[in-house]
Amino acid sequence: MADALEVSRFDPALFVLEFAQGTLTADGDTTRERLDRLRELGVRFAVDDFEPGESALDELQDFAIDIVKLDREFIATLSTSEEAASLVHRLMQLSESRHLQVIAAGIEDSDQRAALQNQRVPVGQGYLFPSHTKPKRLIATSKTSRFSPGSRCRPNDERSSVVRGP
Repeated sequence: MADALEVSRFDPALFVLEFAQGTLTADGDTTRERLDRLRELGVRFAVDDFEPGESALDELQDFAIDIVKLDREFIATLSTSEEAASLVHRLMQLSESRHLQVIAAGIEDSDQRAALQNQRVPVGQGYLFPSHTKPKRLIATSKTSRFSPGSRCRPNDERSSVVRGP
């Protein structure tokens, strides 16, 4: 990786390596060592499909992660589960102390959006925010929803967009 970054002259701070949550625990010490070596190069890390159970939050604290993308199935339970809301609250507290960026994936309805706003999750993506919306409508929607347009997180998924909160 170091050679590839050097040859390409790509700024490592712009490179985000995204991996599934299970990768963190697959081989803890080896994974931590590899991530530390990449971190020294300036590479940033994102955990995709994160389901914030108590043990997962504890494990997250053991690794130098920059971005956490909440799992869409977990988001689906957020507006109806006090336990899910409590876990997101704890994740947001952790994100403030560890300077993590939290992204909610799979926002499909206004109840989910409201639950995420109540938890102060600043960035979201999903079918509720269509990528093919005219700019004027997206800006109007962002004013009423407290989310503003952001960049796409999954450029290959034409069905969802990313929006940033206040």
